[in-house]
Amino acid sequence: MPLRLTTDEEDACWDRGKIGKGPTALRHFDLHRRDEFSEGIIKEAITVFKELQIPIQDIVWYGVLWQVTVPDGTDLRKVPSCIAHQPCYYRFESEVAKTDSSTLRVKIPEGVDFDDTFYAKEPNALLRPGIMVSSSSRSVVEDGRTVDRYKSTTSGILVVDRDGNLFITVAAHGFEEDGIVWHPTPNRGRVIGNIVKTLSGTDIAIVKLNSGIRYVNEMFGTRENPNGTRTNGLSPNCPPHTLVGDNLRMDTPFSGFCEGLVLGLGMKVRGDDTDYIGHMWSVFENGDEPIDECCGSAILDEQGRVVAFFRYKMNQSGDCFGVSAIELRRYGYEICGEEQTF
Repeated sequence: MPLRLTTDEEDACWDRGKIGKGPTALRHFDLHRRDEFSEGIIKEAITVFKELQIPIQDIVWYGVLWQVTVPDGTDLRKVPSCIAHQPCYYRFESEVAKTDSSTLRVKIPEGVDFDDTFYAKEPNALLRPGIMVSSSSRSVVEDGRTVDRYKSTTSGILVVDRDGNLFITVAAHGFEEDGIVWHPTPNRGRVIGNIVKTLSGTDIAIVKLNSGIRYVNEMFGTRENPNGTRTNGLSPNCPPHTLVGDNLRMDTPFSGFCEGLVLGLGMKVRGDDTDYIGHMWSVFENGDEPIDECCGSAILDEQGRVVAFFRYKMNQSGDCFGVSAIELRRYGYEICGEEQTF
């Protein structure tokens, strides 16, 4: 389980928020003793807030408690104190840390050893998850001078749609409106494909690679596993497939191989409370490796299944968020097991 340390005896290590003061909800489930957390339970929990006419922003289960983000001014005397026999804590939207802008950084920090190797020199190059991909350049004014800048993120996995068409995934926010995907950068690489679709609310973009390029869902080798890990399907974002406290691994051109833990499982809620996207709350703190610009990276469990795609981390915190990989299936995409040629 995650370990948090502090030298301040007044520091609780983790701000859970404020406990709800209202009645209990979903008493027919018992996450404390009997039932496993499931997508069905969390959807029923969202319905509870919908019936209370409280437009929540997100809801997450941390294995022993719930945490919900509610609009400023929400009366905590009216929200559930317990859901499915576990306490429910609340944060107001203004209290939630904002997305760390470093995940959108367009200039690589000095002193960081990142992998900007050009793997696509040959027309039939074999690419894989974890290579650097970049947007087109755009001109910006800095200190009175016009300079070119671009965004760099990480390639995701090879997928196939219902008609058998091949694509790869990337982070949608890492590219310009033209949808052009460069590798490794516009300055010293080439265009390898174009975004053809974005999956609403997920930050996942679907890319068609250029003809002749090969792609395989096999991670780069590490000291522990020199041959690399072949991905092994998509993992549902719920027990028994994914559990709070599970070990995670991620391999990016900016951090290399890094490890983490599942902190919580939940959903981001949008619009009219009927539109929600599965997310995983996690932490990657196994050393000094930066996780900036890792957006779009595939996060794997110990069985090699893709659990989520890295989306962003929070300011002043190592806490990270990833969109559940199973969301791909909802849009008609499946992971592709073998090497493929576009």
